[in-house]
Amino acid sequence: MNNVKIEIEVPEELLINLKQSDEEFKKDIKLTMAIELYKKGKLSLGKAAELSGFTKIGFIDMLNYRGEPVFNYTENEINSEIQNIRNLSISKEVDN
Repeated sequence: MNNVKIEIEVPEELLINLKQSDEEFKKDIKLTMAIELYKKGKLSLGKAAELSGFTKIGFIDMLNYRGEPVFNYTENEINSEIQNIRNLSISKEVDN
């Protein structure tokens, strides 16, 4: 996969105030961007992890650390999944 380099300018004072080097700031920006794109459904978990430079497990840990949900289900999707599990349990009991 080919990479595209994107450059942004930020005031040096910002890095001083954040007490970050330019490399630390770049890593933080990439992680923040990956999280936002993942939350919006623009990237899969794996692609967001790749963009951020973390493994999938590492990315999940970062989501948890930042208080972000790993999965974004609507109430209807959760209820549907619960019903599917109940249906599987019932059919399993019938099979036994």
